[in-house]
Amino acid sequence: MNRLLVIGGASFDRLHLPDQTVDSAGGTGMYTAMAAGRCGAQVVMFGLCPDPCSERLKPVAGHLTEWLAGHIYLRRLSSLSFT
Repeated sequence: MNRLLVIGGASFDRLHLPDQTVDSAGGTGMYTAMAAGRCGAQVVMFGLCPDPCSERLKPVAGHLTEWLAGHIYLRRLSSLSFT
């Protein structure tokens, strides 16, 4: 099995679509880790881990074999908005 170390982070994304606004997990590290996990890789992510883990991030975090590095308070996690 392929193993992959992803260095990056997670964030909360808010997508403003023409007919709705969608809140989702985000972050380039999280997107990369999720895609690699779906392709069958064992993924370890090195980046700040929100504590406690948000319900929005749990499905994505489930694709990780391990999440390394320090913890960050959930309320301090980056939040981005895309229009």
